[in-house]
Amino acid sequence: MASAVETEKCGSAMAAACDTANNNIPTTTTTTTSTTVVSSELSGDDEAARAQMVAMIEEVRAKFLEEAAVNPHLYDPTDVDLARTDDWQVERFILRKKSIEASLEMIKGTLQWRHELEMPQLKDTDFPEEFFKIGAMFEFEKDLAGNAVVYLRVRLHRKIKELEKFVKLYMMHIINKADFAMNGKGLTVVFDCSGAGISNLDMDIVWFLVDALIKYYPYGMKNILVHDMPWILSSAWTIIKGWMPEEFRDKVKFTNKKTITEYIAAENLPYYLGGTSKRNYHQVPKGCRPAAEIAPEQGLNEKEVKKMLKTFQPFLDEAEEEINVIQSLS
Repeated sequence: MASAVETEKCGSAMAAACDTANNNIPTTTTTTTSTTVVSSELSGDDEAARAQMVAMIEEVRAKFLEEAAVNPHLYDPTDVDLARTDDWQVERFILRKKSIEASLEMIKGTLQWRHELEMPQLKDTDFPEEFFKIGAMFEFEKDLAGNAVVYLRVRLHRKIKELEKFVKLYMMHIINKADFAMNGKGLTVVFDCSGAGISNLDMDIVWFLVDALIKYYPYGMKNILVHDMPWILSSAWTIIKGWMPEEFRDKVKFTNKKTITEYIAAENLPYYLGGTSKRNYHQVPKGCRPAAEIAPEQGLNEKEVKKMLKTFQPFLDEAEEEINVIQSLS
């Protein structure tokens, strides 16, 4: 697994997004000196346009595989295999960048970033069971458009310097799993701000997620739902939205208890948001170890671990209560 220290290479970034393909393929290609450019004017179901996209995929793929052969130390073999066999893992970059060379450069940068984090090799069991049990970030049922949905409960966040890099790695692991499973069908992230206050605000970690989604997950993000935002945090979200490239700002939507069902059906909402789903969002994956066992691997001593567990114990107790309620509904 990637050490927490390695996540420093990611920079600061978190939560904006890229649109899903939605079967709308940018259409014709125009050849300039050495660059093929995708036109945005043709229809996605135009047979000739699709054939041209397939040709672009093959050209970008060939160029990347040549690069990976020359510099194998920069890329994870798993990602190289995906680029070789999965059209979507190449097409998404073409849809964003429109040209062969720009798409190639984005793929190279993305897969080098993933390799630095050892992201393709990350497993649930690389993270402590407390991360999952608290339920501060988890994937849940799909939204009305069929997009995967990842929830981030801001109220449950505490900014602890010693945990910051490890938490960022965990966040990207959850996002990466959801993105890979959807294979181009889209992702919605819900920033649930209900009950949150200034003590929960962490601009760095929010922007970390936004920036990563923009830079490394093209055509992945469909919506960012900022739910039940208290007025005290409104200025922070204004700043974060302002940091986003203009073309991504319309992905941000603000919801409350009445309007969230315009995006996610009640039967697919988690219990704590008033949903009727009986799925346990505190489920700990099989094989996960307690924080006390994993912490030394991340350079944390026993004293630091005890201090952190004391901070998060109320959330663990709350999770236990929610689990009991959810189980009683089944």
